[in-house]
Amino acid sequence: VKQYSEATQYPGIVLVRIDAPLYFANAQYIREKLEKYIAASEKKTDEKVNYVIADISAAAYIDSTAMTIFSDMAKDYAKRGIQLCICGPGRNILKTIAKAGITEKLGDNLFSSEHHAISVCRGRLAEAKEGFPGTNVENGVQNDVEDSNVPVAERGMSNISEGDEEDA
Repeated sequence: VKQYSEATQYPGIVLVRIDAPLYFANAQYIREKLEKYIAASEKKTDEKVNYVIADISAAAYIDSTAMTIFSDMAKDYAKRGIQLCICGPGRNILKTIAKAGITEKLGDNLFSSEHHAISVCRGRLAEAKEGFPGTNVENGVQNDVEDSNVPVAERGMSNISEGDEEDA
């Protein structure tokens, strides 16, 4: 949100773009930053976070330590009622996480794009709150969740880059 001052934030969803390789040197740091973003979101919106979407489209590499951290995060989050979603994995990362069995653990929380991840998560939240399967209800108007033309720069997003020392 600091980098995108006009970002739209969605209560119940934390979206983070990870602009660094996913490897042993920063895996724990990423985990800690995500925890800070969850806490900040819940404090700001006074609403529980249900989804953490990690956009890894800029990451070119993932090692076994990072895979273990992501797997552990998914388990820890599930115990707290939070679903970890991964979006935008490149071909090499997708092959690596598939071999490690992480794609099975993520199930239907692995997405090809941010747009798709946000749309699905918003739809799930709307369905849970309003009882309208696959739709988003805002201001009493029922809209198709898949019909979102919000540019990436206007979405509620935080970036994690190597050397990022500033908190969200």
